Amino acid sequence: MVWRDNTAEIDLSEVGEVADQYLQRIPEIHPNVSLDAWIVMPNHIHATIVINDAPVGVVETSHWDVSTTGDHLISGSLGAIINHYKAACTRRIRDLGYGVFAWQPRFYDHIIRNQRSHDRIRLYIWQNPTRWSDDENYIETTQG
Repeated sequence: MVWRDNTAEIDLSEVGEVADQYLQRIPEIHPNVSLDAWIVMPNHIHATIVINDAPVGVVETSHWDVSTTGDHLISGSLGAIINHYKAACTRRIRDLGYGVFAWQPRFYDHIIRNQRSHDRIRLYIWQNPTRWSDDENYIETTQG
């Protein structure tokens, strides 16, 4: 997959392709979940995940730096969804020969509470590739 706009281009690596494909599968695996906007970057992912008809307590988290590991994940929660996503990606990526691949164990979440916030976050996600060259982990690569 190649993401382009007038100012930026992101060519996904084989690992990035897996991350993108598995991200798009989340609604198939979790029927009450949909993706609104997402982008797979060379070193991170942004996505707005909509959890419909969620039982009380499975969406809201008490802090930003949320773990996807441990015994305290509630079925159907955002943490459980991300945990499943990361585990599935990791298995596939390691099967492709990237034996040392690992995710950071945490993720950042934010509950979108109104349309203005939703529009701002969606725009941020879509424009993220235009800021890639400013990322502290940016490395210029050429595809051959």
